[in-house]
Amino acid sequence: MGTRNQTSGSTFTLQSITNAEQQRLLFVLFLGLYLVTVVGNLLIVLTIRTDSRLHSPMYFFLANLSLVDICFSCTTVPSLLGTLFTGHQDISYGGCLAQMYFFIAFGITESCLLAAMAYDRYLAICNPLLYSVVMSPQRCVLLVVTCWLVSHLHSLLHTLLMTQMTFCASREIPLFFCDVFPLLKISCSDPHINFLVVYTEGAVIVNSALLMVLASYAHIVPAVLRVPSAHGKRKAFSTCSSHLAAVGLFYGTVIWVYFQPSSSFSSERDTIATVIYTTITPLLNPFIYSLRNRDLHRALHSWPCAPRPCIPGPGPQDPETPALCPQTWQRGPCASKRSPSPPVCAPDPEYLILHPQPCALRPCDPSSASPALHSQPCAPNSASLDPVLPPLVSQVIVRRPPLKDQELGS
Repeated sequence: MGTRNQTSGSTFTLQSITNAEQQRLLFVLFLGLYLVTVVGNLLIVLTIRTDSRLHSPMYFFLANLSLVDICFSCTTVPSLLGTLFTGHQDISYGGCLAQMYFFIAFGITESCLLAAMAYDRYLAICNPLLYSVVMSPQRCVLLVVTCWLVSHLHSLLHTLLMTQMTFCASREIPLFFCDVFPLLKISCSDPHINFLVVYTEGAVIVNSALLMVLASYAHIVPAVLRVPSAHGKRKAFSTCSSHLAAVGLFYGTVIWVYFQPSSSFSSERDTIATVIYTTITPLLNPFIYSLRNRDLHRALHSWPCAPRPCIPGPGPQDPETPALCPQTWQRGPCASKRSPSPPVCAPDPEYLILHPQPCALRPCDPSSASPALHSQPCAPNSASLDPVLPPLVSQVIVRRPPLKDQELGS
């Protein structure tokens, strides 16, 4: 017992990724990457939250993925920046366990969200008629809550198992942050249970998410190839290419680091891959999803002058009339950013493949004075029927035309 230390009061030493001469240069580099990651992902979250045109399941999952990327980056990069700036590489036992907990939790959450996004694309392309029913707002929230819950329970299990380990030999962690394999490598306890849980329960969770992604795209690719027009194929593949790039970048580095025997773990060989999935992947996700996404492009260019969602409620003239959406976006400094071309409300087969919501849910042009500009089944603009009521942005009112004198007489 004399060789066993009190682990709870000990400290660990994180490994530096470079020598002393290059620390300040790498500090500036990683600080810039960290700021771009946080600002870029936060901008996507705020844009999707404030722009009513992006209130769809696909962008709901994307907003949660950007939020997870922010948290994932904040788990490891600040400690790396502190090590590079001050040269202080020590971390407390509690701080190490907390870093490992959140690192595992946010990593598994991102994996589950990528699987949920793949399932969303599968329904949108392969089953467009059932899309609005299956991917209802309640089920989207349930999917996201399940992703967060499963990941935190998984992380809690590994953290509790790690608290049973003792570290009485070397205290130097062969990595720049605390993770399961590096901690087990310097432990003097029997890690048999820990490895068993990693390669059974952990493998089931990670592989289940990966298999869901692969199964979704195994159905998506044949469905897209059956689209008759080349324009429809390009549009479908453009919506999936960004997700495929994020999946490949994330799972490629994770498989390289974790899907190997623990005895072959090498900090020198795996440092580059670890830096990629802890720093580069959260950095590139905003650019991957916004580069070829025209809807998000337009929303980012018009933010914060994008249309706000309308809050339903009783109208001023009629209790059964829906609440009117204020047109604050047409006044003030945002008036010049208003798009001169009205959105098209006519149903398009290629549009329905990628965005299978009914045409009535898409906003009609609020500035139009003639219902003839909107092809059916979109309802006519209320401004053309009643000049007293201001035009609606996200909802339309269908009014019965006045009866003629002959009809009244009869």
